[in-house]
Amino acid sequence: MFKNNLRIGFRHLFKRKLYSAINILGLAISLAACLVLWTYARFELTYDNFHPKADRVYRVNTSLYAVKVNPFTAYDVGPELKQSVPGIANYIRTHWAGAEITFRGAGSDTKTVSVDDAQFADSTFFKVFKFKPVVGDLATSLNKPYSIALGKTLACRLFKGPESAIGQTVEFKCEMLTTNFTVTAVFEEGPENSNLRFPALASIDQIINSSFYREAPRWDNFITYVVLEKNVTPESLRDWFPYFVKGYLSGQRMTYVPEVVLQPLLELHLGRPDPRQGRDLSSVYFFLLISLLILVIAWVNFINLSTARALERAREVGVKKAIGVMRRQLVFQFLTESLLVNVISIFAAVVAASLLMRGVSEIVGKNIPLPIDQPFFYVVLLGLVGGGTLLSGIYPAFVLSSFKTVNVIKGTPEKVGGVSLRKALIVVQFGASLVLLIFTAVIQKQIVFMKDADKGLKTDQMLIIPAADNITGNAEERTLAFKNKLLTLPNVDHVTTSGTVPGGSYNWDVHMSIAGKSEEEGIPGSNVYVIFTDIDFPETYRLTLKAGRNWDPNRPTDMHCVLINEASIIPFHLGTAEQAVGQKVVFDKDTLTIIGVVKNFYWESLKVDHRQTVLWPVRTYTRRTSVHITGNVHRTIESIDKIFKEYFPGNTPDHYFLDDFYNRMYNDEIKFGVLTGVFSGLATIIACLGLFGLATFTTTQRMKEISIRKVFGASVKDIAQLMSWQFALPLFLATLLAIPLSWVGASSWLDNFPVRVSISWALFATPIFLLFLVAGLSTVFQVLRGARSNPATVLRGE
Repeated sequence: MFKNNLRIGFRHLFKRKLYSAINILGLAISLAACLVLWTYARFELTYDNFHPKADRVYRVNTSLYAVKVNPFTAYDVGPELKQSVPGIANYIRTHWAGAEITFRGAGSDTKTVSVDDAQFADSTFFKVFKFKPVVGDLATSLNKPYSIALGKTLACRLFKGPESAIGQTVEFKCEMLTTNFTVTAVFEEGPENSNLRFPALASIDQIINSSFYREAPRWDNFITYVVLEKNVTPESLRDWFPYFVKGYLSGQRMTYVPEVVLQPLLELHLGRPDPRQGRDLSSVYFFLLISLLILVIAWVNFINLSTARALERAREVGVKKAIGVMRRQLVFQFLTESLLVNVISIFAAVVAASLLMRGVSEIVGKNIPLPIDQPFFYVVLLGLVGGGTLLSGIYPAFVLSSFKTVNVIKGTPEKVGGVSLRKALIVVQFGASLVLLIFTAVIQKQIVFMKDADKGLKTDQMLIIPAADNITGNAEERTLAFKNKLLTLPNVDHVTTSGTVPGGSYNWDVHMSIAGKSEEEGIPGSNVYVIFTDIDFPETYRLTLKAGRNWDPNRPTDMHCVLINEASIIPFHLGTAEQAVGQKVVFDKDTLTIIGVVKNFYWESLKVDHRQTVLWPVRTYTRRTSVHITGNVHRTIESIDKIFKEYFPGNTPDHYFLDDFYNRMYNDEIKFGVLTGVFSGLATIIACLGLFGLATFTTTQRMKEISIRKVFGASVKDIAQLMSWQFALPLFLATLLAIPLSWVGASSWLDNFPVRVSISWALFATPIFLLFLVAGLSTVFQVLRGARSNPATVLRGE
């Protein structure tokens, strides 16, 4: 029976090639989109879950006033926690470092590789986190001081191969230290969906014992993880943490007491924001929603075309019933045909998905392969085929098998109750497509708005020059001389040095309070973000003074004064901007005077509201040099490079423009917008494919009616208007449905931004016009074909 049904199914596929192609193409595109989106969602949702103890690993965060969460701790927090708090089985400390790793071989065979994300870590690291060893024993690779484990990629760049790396000595040079390490192991870097990817992992003992941390032992530059005992939860340890903090801070003059917060390793990527990486969980769920909408649209196409063709197959059903075929046998036959279409579509979808996945990987900047080597992938394929067969085939099967034999044989079968249903399904299809198109338009407008909005500081034509790697002599004096030389160039009007630049991090996150005022008196202290700059910074970046003045180079006492932004006034009860000027503020052991208040500026991005920011003056800062270029950019950069090599011989200038660097902060939104646009377009194409097929079939079925109307004097225009209205009405209803839904959804998404575009009716115009244009093109040719037909040819046999 099944074999016979398959034969009939193939016969009907080839008999109606156009409708079969529309069904298969629509289903294949939708299934491919679903496979890609589900693969991407799985990639995002399974960050770091390959570690055996991942469900018991937590990162130690600190929280101030239950508002600000800081993922960095001092290096002794891990050992103190394990000793003081029961239920903690182990701890792991890591420290990020940008470094130059050099291998000096025989003779002049020296290789140096610069890496931005090397790490120092405890010897327990590889005992908790799972990495595949290439050479050496990872579990003991960091047990001894001056040991380093290299990633396979870095090992191959420095040596002839991983095997030849073992036992070799490499020089590790970073901001905190320069020392030699012995290579003890080589490991596979691990999957891309991990927060723990690094090219090299060095013993943490050397950095803890370096002079950098001996002088400032409790700088919060370390990330600490703890492994809880089995059956121990963070909630069960909550009461222990206040006692730990009290003991840890005993003997220190602290005006604030932080809380300890444990964040699960599995939530670092899509949980609360992380300073280095992490995306919003809602965006992943949104893509899952898009995939379901696309799938529903394709299934709706199948249902619409199958029920629309019901009258064509009425005689077949009637004859089969007349010779004794049972209804359940007919249902099984039509479900078999649905299964055939779904199976062909899934094979085409896998091919299309593998190609589409490459484009998605390029957009998100990570290699995300289609998991064809995973068993669950084939379970998903079976689920799609089975679910698609039932959901898209069950209704047409029961409709087609329900025709009464007597009515069919007489040639007057009852009406299929699918006309209203088809229109309703078209409304749902195009309503969903329009919601996605409008949402895409909102995302694009918000991104453009954030890029073009007034940031409160100047970023265009600003060249950023990072510090040289190797500086002979006094680095500060050389940087100052380099700065003064740049100012002699004709197309350079301002130069400043600073510890960081807009779009980067802050230099210091520190507690500030008002001198002479205690928190008990109602004048609170709070954390502020410090940027170390020279005195030319405000003028170079065009910061606007609200009150007070800028630093004066002729007043040495100004080096003990700071500038604050407007956002710092209210939290510290400083009154007005004018009243804030002259007040003294305390940073741990330093007391400085507020010399001026600048208008708020967006240091990070417009995704983050204004933070309490302090500009702290230094004579010069070697980390970043900002050069504002006024003209002839290419020649000016050539001159800057020449001067750089003059003052920092042996170094290669590595500069970039600030606006490009700053706009990288919107990469997640740009990727989100591009992906939404791509899959919204696919949803619209699939919906229009169905509309095209329906218009083709409807026009064919009404050819006699059209011919009779033309005989009685109806013009081509009259016929076209009559035929078009039945397709235009569902589109109008879809628009009425989509506008409020998209308005609510877009408003909810925009609420995540402190500065956002306003939603106006003009924002809906382009998506609506685009939808009507594409849908119109899908139907107009078929409608005109029917309207221009020759009545004599159509009615010849009547």
